[in-house]
Amino acid sequence: MNIKQINNQSTVVQQIISEIKDNLIKGYLEPGERLPPESKLVELFGVSRTAVREAMKILAAIGVVEIRRGDGTYIATDSISNALNPLEFALIIGKKSSSDLLELRKILDLGCCEFVIKKANEEDIKILTELAKEYKTLVESCAPIAVILEKDIELHKTFIQTTKNEPLIIVSHTVIALFTESMLKALSKPNVAFEGIRQHMAIVESIKARDIVGLREHMEDHLSIWHSSSVEQ
Repeated sequence: MNIKQINNQSTVVQQIISEIKDNLIKGYLEPGERLPPESKLVELFGVSRTAVREAMKILAAIGVVEIRRGDGTYIATDSISNALNPLEFALIIGKKSSSDLLELRKILDLGCCEFVIKKANEEDIKILTELAKEYKTLVESCAPIAVILEKDIELHKTFIQTTKNEPLIIVSHTVIALFTESMLKALSKPNVAFEGIRQHMAIVESIKARDIVGLREHMEDHLSIWHSSSVEQ
């Protein structure tokens, strides 16, 4: 670790968090690495035990560290599913409009298309095809909207995962979480779920054909119909 002592006592906890973050970004700390004992952190930071404990609690809450009783505190090796997602929280409480969020989703989804075309392998395409068929079966059997939505989200997340770009996957999954309610509203409209069958299959066929132009067109069509349906009164 490369730690600077903290001088401004009014923001001690935040500065400890910032130092840990800076060490992660610069590579001084690695996933799975054990942090020094509390007494050593107190010495390194030049702060109280209370400040160190409070900072570790916050870092644990957002999934940056894992506190193992009787063993120590470790940098997390992967994202903790039930931890607070700071990006999601910032998007929720920040000033934004539905149009801003739609633009963000369009940027992400359309931006993913190029990487999906380049990186999708046969197994990826097989999985996407099966999910599209499962979605079709649910819609045609008049399954509950919530069940159809769950499959729709699974299909979308799998599409994003096909980019094999972990930061992009994390950001996109966070954005998807913000649209769950509006997606449910859209799917409740007449024919929207059935229209999704055509859209999903067209997207999968474009990936199979490595047709980047077609994929972007179908994705834009999909987003446009979803958005217009979700904002209708």
